Amino acid sequence: MGLKDTVEQIKRKSYDAGFETAKNLYNKKEEKMHTVTTQYMENYGAHDSSGKFKDGKNFWKFKGGTTYVVTGAETLSNAVAFIASIATENNIFCKEYVSHFEVGARDEVVDDCAYVKIDVNEYMNASNEERNKLRKNFIYPEYWSVEDRATLSGN
Repeated sequence: MGLKDTVEQIKRKSYDAGFETAKNLYNKKEEKMHTVTTQYMENYGAHDSSGKFKDGKNFWKFKGGTTYVVTGAETLSNAVAFIASIATENNIFCKEYVSHFEVGARDEVVDDCAYVKIDVNEYMNASNEERNKLRKNFIYPEYWSVEDRATLSGN
């Protein structure tokens, strides 16, 4: 057994170890997270008139939105479709639509802003009453005051 054989054995062991590590990481059931943000708009023109574009009575304003950290969705596209199905709205009075999405949850999302962490499977297996609570279950940064939290939740 020469030096060439030893080098080949080391390469093979290294390859096998790398393959096993990659296989273990792939098979490991880690919680995949995706961030999906919605934008909410309100039509002030619909408060006291038709609110329609054709009548010139539309007056839309951006009013905020919600950041969702989604678990239980295998892909980003599934997470976006899930949030679109439970949170979007489109009528003469208001619109809420997905405005941003990304894989994972950045530290500034989970550390600096209020968000709703929602699991697809938990939501799908919940009653309608529980689903409403899950959609409004905001997680707040620790440093936010009680007043700030109440303002966002509408209490």
